[in-house]
Amino acid sequence: MGLGVQAEDPEIRQRLTDLVICLFKYKSFVINNDTLYTTTPDDLNKKIMPYLKNKCNIIKAFITPPRIRPPISKDNAFEECLDCLEVALKPWNPDMSILCPQFCDKIFDDLNQNSNKILDQIELYCPNLDGVSDDEVAQEI
Repeated sequence: MGLGVQAEDPEIRQRLTDLVICLFKYKSFVINNDTLYTTTPDDLNKKIMPYLKNKCNIIKAFITPPRIRPPISKDNAFEECLDCLEVALKPWNPDMSILCPQFCDKIFDDLNQNSNKILDQIELYCPNLDGVSDDEVAQEI
């Protein structure tokens, strides 16, 4: 499966990585901004998690075809996240449409989700072939 992806879109690993970084930056911003006023774990579960899940649903609707951007909000950080995602999602790729909503769910579902864990999943999906670097694979195509 990894070979087909690399042959079709040699940039997929970088695009998936960029997307994950966009999502983690937004999630970090929300948590850091909102925890200034939140003092207990219960507050996090009752206030921040529902907010993040709502944003995740909006993002998933945006990143799957027909990829319609939601109305502009007053949340500048969210708008920056959508701008970042828009760049990572072009050009359209069926693998991105399948993987990105799953990554969004994993990232926004757990306050303690580690970005390295998600980035490792990208490596599993887009492995190097027999020790050959991505640059060498791209040159062969």
